[in-house]
Amino acid sequence: MHWQSKIVDAPLAEHIPFDCLAKEDLGELERRDLEKQFQFPQSLKSQIFPPFTVQHVFCDGAGVHRIVSAFASLLRGETIEPIEEARPSEILFQAPKRGHRLDDLARKQKVHVTRHDLLMAIIAQATIKAFPGLSPTPIGFIYNFNHHLEKPAPLHNTFWPISIPLAQGIDKPHGDDQLIVLAIQVRHAVCAARSPECLELFRERYESMGPKQPLHPANLNPNRPNIQVSSSAHQNWYDISFGPGVKPYYADFHVPVIDVFAYLGWEYHDLIITTKDKEKSGFCIHGSLHTEVWRWLEHICDPSIPAPSQKEYARL
Repeated sequence: MHWQSKIVDAPLAEHIPFDCLAKEDLGELERRDLEKQFQFPQSLKSQIFPPFTVQHVFCDGAGVHRIVSAFASLLRGETIEPIEEARPSEILFQAPKRGHRLDDLARKQKVHVTRHDLLMAIIAQATIKAFPGLSPTPIGFIYNFNHHLEKPAPLHNTFWPISIPLAQGIDKPHGDDQLIVLAIQVRHAVCAARSPECLELFRERYESMGPKQPLHPANLNPNRPNIQVSSSAHQNWYDISFGPGVKPYYADFHVPVIDVFAYLGWEYHDLIITTKDKEKSGFCIHGSLHTEVWRWLEHICDPSIPAPSQKEYARL
């Protein structure tokens, strides 16, 4: 495992605005300066001999959390037990378990959705506002089916990308009413993905693809959104201890491309990772979206921020 580091010849407070972080009020310049501290220059050696940083289990936060937790245990002088597991030769599913988390707003309207369903509904609403009349559906999610397996595999890529079929006329409701309708459709898609019938269809599709056909996004058009949401909100990232009293103060999540692509300036867009905030009272959104979608997200989350206009899009 290879970890990159560098020395910043300046007081830490000059580069990490602790007051702004505590208030969750980072400006654009402060955010760019903070992100710059976590960027490392590319070299010819890194292109020829790419370093192995972390075995990133694509869109599987549980695997990354397990690896980082094990590394933190080593830093604390503890020993870790090796993982001894046999690769499953056949996919055998167990019956899914239903969650019971409900949001207050949805409960008042007698609909059963989770807080994360509402978060995805907010992202979908911002996308619909920024790109009205989109077809096919502009949003989906990454579904990890590891817990459905008879023999779960801790560090395997057990996921499928799921597109959410938004109903016709979804742009008619407005405000909170539209959010509830979108959240219900998200919940229906999640429940459908968990059903035995859908799991069997996924299994048949997986086997028909064969071992040499990789999964890839169906739409690579950079001029329209094709958002995939991957949730790591169930992982306690800020509870990882690197030593006595040493825990993360700031965490940045993204899915980088290999060094050669990064050197050429290529990046992965429209993949969103959601996590719980440090106080576990809300959510953080990490990733790359079209600028128009970010502007609408800001307005939806804080109505005091003016809604973007088409003229503003032309300037961005």
